[in-house]
Amino acid sequence: MTVNFPIKTFKGARRYISVRKICKSNERFFYPAHRHDFYELVFFNKGSGTHRIDFSDYPVAKNLIYFLSPGRIHEMKPDNQEGFIIAFPKDILYDIQATENVSVSQLFYYPDNNYSVDISLGHVPTLHNLVALLEYEAAKPNQNQKLVRNYLSALLINCLECRGLSNPIKIDDRIIKLRMEINKSYITQRSGSYYAKKVYLSLKHLNDLSIQTLGKTVTQLIHERLLLEAKREIVYTDNSIKEIAYKLRFKDPAYFNRFFKNLEGMTPNEFRKISK
Repeated sequence: MTVNFPIKTFKGARRYISVRKICKSNERFFYPAHRHDFYELVFFNKGSGTHRIDFSDYPVAKNLIYFLSPGRIHEMKPDNQEGFIIAFPKDILYDIQATENVSVSQLFYYPDNNYSVDISLGHVPTLHNLVALLEYEAAKPNQNQKLVRNYLSALLINCLECRGLSNPIKIDDRIIKLRMEINKSYITQRSGSYYAKKVYLSLKHLNDLSIQTLGKTVTQLIHERLLLEAKREIVYTDNSIKEIAYKLRFKDPAYFNRFFKNLEGMTPNEFRKISK
């Protein structure tokens, strides 16, 4: 029998955004480990403990916001934490980027797995006001989509400022697009040339840009994404290693074992034993 971790979907055709208080959410919103098909912000006003995201533990602290992209696996056991969970479907993020001409997606696809932003004291009142406006509008049966988009846009742009990512020093949009394209196609497309075409660059130029920005080649990014998904399958399902190998489109389990050991320093079975 195969036991997969749950994938939560954004529900409701008339709901443009969802805003929920952490203290009024029961444990199933955070635990056990799960992933979403939408974007999510977890904004802590207070609390402690850890927020586990893809096999690493991150702190819970006052005025800290976590940015979770679709497919990201996370879990957390609520412990006297207060704040808000803000969820919205993928097309809203694309709409904001196109309208504002600001790369807000870098909050969700930042290098080195930096999923959070520590809100500076000067931005705290503004962000709390924006969240209150979003909460009020989200509670309506028929949300005003223009208002919601504008409030969310202002919230994300303020978060960019807190991270020091205003336009003059922002990450190259082509790197953001590269990571999104790899996320979308890594199982079936493992050629660097495929992704170079997607971002309208030569493979050499894209590799140079990727090394300069992330310290990794395009092939390393593809392998990194494959390894992450392999870890998810190994830890959060009871699929056999053979089943996982074929699911991830490796030609045979032996090749998958070599790939995993080369990158992780242990076999898939060894990783399963220490992670369960």
